[in-house]
Amino acid sequence: MMTKRMNNTLKFAIYIVVFSFICPVGEKLLGYQNTIVDRLPFTCLLWLILVGVFYIFFYKKTRRNSPKATYQTNVRSSLLLSICRPAGFAAVK
Repeated sequence: MMTKRMNNTLKFAIYIVVFSFICPVGEKLLGYQNTIVDRLPFTCLLWLILVGVFYIFFYKKTRRNSPKATYQTNVRSSLLLSICRPAGFAAVK
């Protein structure tokens, strides 16, 4: 049970880190960071919304893996995901 939750958390943390790495690269290639600065707040908001979608899929997958999950286990999974994300960002940087 713990292994499934941990694997699910690490998998989604990797998804978010890869997506978060691809977004700035895409912005750089499209020229948003140099010339089209007016649209940068929109793209940052879009990034935040899409990361929220990753979190929703994470919660659905966690709920599917353990249907008797309590509030406490869901909070632990969310905290673990929130801890794994910066660790992944540090590894990418």
